[in-house]
Amino acid sequence: GWPGARETGIGAGARVDATVELRNGKTIGRTAFFLHSEDNPYLSDEQKAMFRASTSAAEARKYIEGRWQRPDHLIYHQFSTRAHIVSDAGDRSQPVQVGFDVGDQSHVVVVQARKISTGKTGGAVDGLHVVDDWFASDVSTDQLCRQIKTRGWLIDPRRSSLFTDPTIRRDEIASIRRVFPAIPIVKKSRKGKADSTEAGYAAVNAALMDADGVTRLTFSDQLKRDKGSLLYAVMRFRRKANGHPERDNKLDHASDALRYVVHHELPGARAQWQQVTASNDRRAGVQ
Repeated sequence: GWPGARETGIGAGARVDATVELRNGKTIGRTAFFLHSEDNPYLSDEQKAMFRASTSAAEARKYIEGRWQRPDHLIYHQFSTRAHIVSDAGDRSQPVQVGFDVGDQSHVVVVQARKISTGKTGGAVDGLHVVDDWFASDVSTDQLCRQIKTRGWLIDPRRSSLFTDPTIRRDEIASIRRVFPAIPIVKKSRKGKADSTEAGYAAVNAALMDADGVTRLTFSDQLKRDKGSLLYAVMRFRRKANGHPERDNKLDHASDALRYVVHHELPGARAQWQQVTASNDRRAGVQ
C-alpha cells in the first residue's frame, strides 16, 4: 500500500501528476499511482487470502492498506483479555502440542487444536488453544520432560510434537529422547535469518487477530496470570525505545515456548523447520 494515501484524502487508484524542477534548471514530469497491495494484478485470490490470514490486523492497516501507524511498544499488541481468554480448560483425551524453552529458567506451553468461531455466519477456522503452562527454575532437561509427562496431557507419537529452541544442544536432545523416545522433536532451521524472533512475533499477532479480524489463538481461563506465567508474559513483553525486545528471562522463555508452536502450526511467513529424526541424532552424535 502507499503510506499516507488515505490520510491525505487521496483514494486508492488515484493518479497524481507533478512537475519537478532539477538543480540544473530543467524540469521533468513525475506521476504517482496510489494503490493498495491487494490491487496487484499478479496476485491470485489464494495469495491475497494467505497474506490476510498471516498478517495481524495492525500490520494489515500498515502494509496492505497503506495507513500511517504509531509504533506499538507491546510485542503482542493484538492480545485482548476479553477476546482471547475463554472458558475452556482443555480436553485430556485429545492430543496436545508442547512448546518449551530450556534454560536456567525454563518454560513449557501446552496447546490443543481447536475450531474457533469467526463470528461470521457461524463459520469456524482451525486454531490453537493454550491449555497449560508453567515456569521451572533450575531444572535439567530430563527433569523438565518428566514434569511434562506427569501433567496428564495426551502426548501421542502420531499427532503430537515437541517444539524447541533452534539452539538446543545435543545433550538436551538426548535427554528429551530418553523421556519421549517416540515423539517428534521440531525446531527451526538456523540457516540465514530463519531463527529470527520477529517472524515468530508476527505469526502470534496474526493468530491473535488477522487482517480480516479472525482469531486463531485463544487461552484457557484456568491459566495462571501471576509473574512467571505465560499470560503475564503475553501482556507485558514489550520493546525498548530502539525497537528491540526488552530481555527478561521469565518473559522471554514463556514467549519463546508459545511462538515455537504457533509459528509452525498456523499460517504465516514461516521459516524453515527441521524435525530432529533418528538420523539427525546420529549425525549430531546423540545416541
